[in-house]
Amino acid sequence: MSLELREVSLRLAGREVLSGISAAPFARGEFTVLAGPNGVGKSTLLRAIAQFLPYRGEVLFDGEPLSGMSPARRADLAGFMPQNLQSRSDLSVLEGLLVAMNAAGGTREGQGAQIRRAEALLAQFGIAALAGRGLARLSGGQRQTVGLAQALARDPTLLLLDEPTAALDLAMQYRILAELAAIARRDRVVIAVLHDLTQAARWADRLVVLHRGRVAADGPPEQILTPELLAEVYRVRARVERDGAGQLFVAVDGPA
Repeated sequence: MSLELREVSLRLAGREVLSGISAAPFARGEFTVLAGPNGVGKSTLLRAIAQFLPYRGEVLFDGEPLSGMSPARRADLAGFMPQNLQSRSDLSVLEGLLVAMNAAGGTREGQGAQIRRAEALLAQFGIAALAGRGLARLSGGQRQTVGLAQALARDPTLLLLDEPTAALDLAMQYRILAELAAIARRDRVVIAVLHDLTQAARWADRLVVLHRGRVAADGPPEQILTPELLAEVYRVRARVERDGAGQLFVAVDGPA
């Protein structure tokens, strides 16, 4: 069971943002990171997969086009976390999570079961103390973590995350990325946009690098992260090395 992209192209404001994106199937159990410089189409591709933007080509899950699924079925299948949390500011964190659980027709659970599951999700990410706080009163990092919990509200098989660690401190970045890797291992397809290539190398099973609206490289980070790729795509002189623990890291020495 997997997600497939076949010749996905997309224009925005008269500009071709994605040009014939195809990739090997994204399998269950796999944590994939989308990377690339600003403006190459990472967020656009994620939103197209989530069916929030019109595109040419095909996006299929287990061979079935997502575009042909009902909104309720897509809501059960896929969870999407945008860069910025979009929820009613008059709701509490717990209420916002319950709204996410009931998107596109809701679930068969009773309210008590939903509340217990929402509280468990908040505890999973270390934000149980925020349950009663208004969404409008959250810090940037707190809003981002709540957004991740909302994306997981319906226990989706496909999880799409746009820069899930951008506003987080180092401890929370580690916690979130470790949790995402664990979620993938629970027979899920997890795809996240990240800018930090060292984090991508540590946590991702697969790295897809976009450049000029196309796939520039696709594979295990240790195989595709090279100084040549970084010079071509990011225009930097960089070293790809291993630290004392054997972890891959990227060191940038300057512009190419």
